[in-house]
Amino acid sequence: MAEADPNLTPTSKRDKSLASGHLERSRLLDAFAKLEISINALLAQLKIEVCQTAPIGQRLGKIGEKELSCFGNPKFAQRAFANALVLAEERNSIVHAKLCGTSPSDQKQGWKFINTGNAQARPLVLTLEDFEERIRNLMTLANQFNQLKKQAQAPTSPAATSAKSSAH
Repeated sequence: MAEADPNLTPTSKRDKSLASGHLERSRLLDAFAKLEISINALLAQLKIEVCQTAPIGQRLGKIGEKELSCFGNPKFAQRAFANALVLAEERNSIVHAKLCGTSPSDQKQGWKFINTGNAQARPLVLTLEDFEERIRNLMTLANQFNQLKKQAQAPTSPAATSAKSSAH
């Protein structure tokens, strides 16, 4: 069993301070980074060339039907890619937001992420439990990508296939 990452383990001090919100945000972003590492490793395994600094959505967009056929369960792979795209959107809304505490009048108590690029957008409000759930989901998804990497066979090019058949 893998050792728990101390950066992703719940903190012992649990309060609603802004500092605690920043700590939880940091833990969440570390979990996103673990997912990105798993995705990049899978793309490398499939020999899909991508710019490592490109947004995760662009990197995942390089995976087509041909690549999906490399997996024992293409539907499982497709779901993992779709889930990663959804989470990438949420990651963007957290990274590009100002973190504030909630007020007593807010329906949900925790921390509020106010999108700096879209003042009209409804703020995302996360409780401590929301952070924990998202981190668990990210770690599960990272593990799924690691499983996919183990079962993936890099797609062969038509030239490589014809070279193999002419050699026989």
